[in-house]
Amino acid sequence: MDHAKTMQDHAHRQNESSFQAHEQTMGDNVMSYNDVQSSMKQKVHNSYRLIDTLQKRAGSLENSIMQAQTSLADLEDALRAKDPSMQLCMHRLEKRERRPHRELVQDNAETKLEDEKLTLMDTQKRLSNSIKRTKNMIVDLEGKLKEVRHDLDHKTQALSIDETCLRTTMRSYQTVMELTGRAAMSPAGRQPIGHRNNGAQASRSEEHTSELQSPLQS
Repeated sequence: MDHAKTMQDHAHRQNESSFQAHEQTMGDNVMSYNDVQSSMKQKVHNSYRLIDTLQKRAGSLENSIMQAQTSLADLEDALRAKDPSMQLCMHRLEKRERRPHRELVQDNAETKLEDEKLTLMDTQKRLSNSIKRTKNMIVDLEGKLKEVRHDLDHKTQALSIDETCLRTTMRSYQTVMELTGRAAMSPAGRQPIGHRNNGAQASRSEEHTSELQSPLQS
């Protein structure tokens, strides 16, 4: 009789130990799911911020390109506007060269025309250099914009994948909570783990799930 009672006590302790180990294992699983969900949620939030930054960067580059193109058009107009003045100056100089030999002297008028010619040539040179620099700047800006758009496309695709993974993880988390709750019920009517601590674990689970759904609904 004593031997039977000893065996019964031993079986009871073994059963209790098994339930404790099972509870610990399920608790560890829940914590692991929480960690995964938290990491995925943070990654999704970071991706949204990064995409927003890239979109603003792309917009800024597009605006800079438009301003540079406007500046280029103004410079090209200014350069073309110098052509009539240069042609008139050269025409006057050529006319003076056709004067009679005795009048081929360098008077004040010719000096002014030569000065005007040099000034126009210097202005045309500076405008041409500015046009060249502006064109190079536009090429560089367009290259940067292409890189930003390429990066933006990759980040958008990655965000879509992360959101899909987050939704899948959330469903898996909920499934695990349901399965572990049923598995924790003992033959003698032991309560599920989610109810053994006055529903604290279930409350944390619902709160965590609600938080994770917010970035996907935005």
